[in-house]
Amino acid sequence: MKGILKIIVLGLPALLMAVPAAAIDAEVELRYWQSEATLGVSGESDESDGTPGLGLRAEIVPFKKLALAGEYYQGSGEGMFDGADFSHFILDAKWRIIAPTDNTFFAVGLGYQTFDISDGESFDTNGIRIVADGRFGFVGILYVYGRLAYLPSLSDIELYGMTFAEGDSGLDFDLGLGIEPIPLLSIWVGYRTQTYDFSEPGGPGSLSIDNTGPYVGAGVHF
Repeated sequence: MKGILKIIVLGLPALLMAVPAAAIDAEVELRYWQSEATLGVSGESDESDGTPGLGLRAEIVPFKKLALAGEYYQGSGEGMFDGADFSHFILDAKWRIIAPTDNTFFAVGLGYQTFDISDGESFDTNGIRIVADGRFGFVGILYVYGRLAYLPSLSDIELYGMTFAEGDSGLDFDLGLGIEPIPLLSIWVGYRTQTYDFSEPGGPGSLSIDNTGPYVGAGVHF
């Protein structure tokens, strides 16, 4: 499933370029995320370290209010996470219930998200996303935006064929500023936080994984 998601997400930019700009509203962003992962285990002190990396995000509006978005991110662990790779895949379908302009809208939708930590063994989880996406344009070339996704039911984390942690819920929040200094070119700066919560199988304990930090992105918007 992850391989299919990766092909779809990485193929979105080629699809966007193949369609005449006049026919669609679309954007493609290459992002550098200076994220930090925090591992929280009940009864123990939280442990944090850097997981910076690159991401690719693309969104297309093939019809008047329907938006389709995909994202792939790959980060490399530092310090206590050295040698571990952190990645996520996201696919969303959203309906712009308010959309007076391209840079001012509010949308809601559903999506699918996976999260994986790989260090010899793979620790992964996934779940359906309930999405709210808003943008407000002002001063011509500037706009602010926010994206909030709630994952109500994460899958369990399996290790050696046994349940290591039972999936609970997750949250993905992205807040930023978009700038279009010249036609087609867009620059994005923002702050993002992801939270994945789990519980101990058959016990009272809990586990949480947070990815948080600022990012900068650049790409095209047409």
